Amino acid sequence: MDKYFVKTGSTRYGIQNLAYDAYTGNFFAAVYHGAKTQFPNYDLFVIDAHQKAGKGQLSSGNETIKVQTLSLLQAGPKDANTGISGWRFEWGATGLCPLGDGLFYISHNKKNKDGQEQSTIYKYKWVGDAQNSFILVK
Repeated sequence: MDKYFVKTGSTRYGIQNLAYDAYTGNFFAAVYHGAKTQFPNYDLFVIDAHQKAGKGQLSSGNETIKVQTLSLLQAGPKDANTGISGWRFEWGATGLCPLGDGLFYISHNKKNKDGQEQSTIYKYKWVGDAQNSFILVK
């Protein structure tokens, strides 16, 4: 089995939602916001599926693991210290679904007054520039 790694810096629980978008030909990865101050802690990453995987190694405890490395799309903001590119977009960790033509359904999660988890789905358009990842479609 092949193992793939993409350097996102810090995320709380890894990638929560990973979706292939046929319109862009890339993978979209939504995460829960990280907390390590040495990383940019972006919420959204785009894995550049147009680039071939590279070869790399990771250390995990006392073990070295051989992995194939994936590249992030460099269209979003790029952290000067780490070189990591991503977007601050708080939604999508609980649902991210490409529809085609740059449109996505994206989950907005919240808790109600009783503490129960809820989600409302909104339609967005992929922009993918340095200022915006998505814009809400009205």
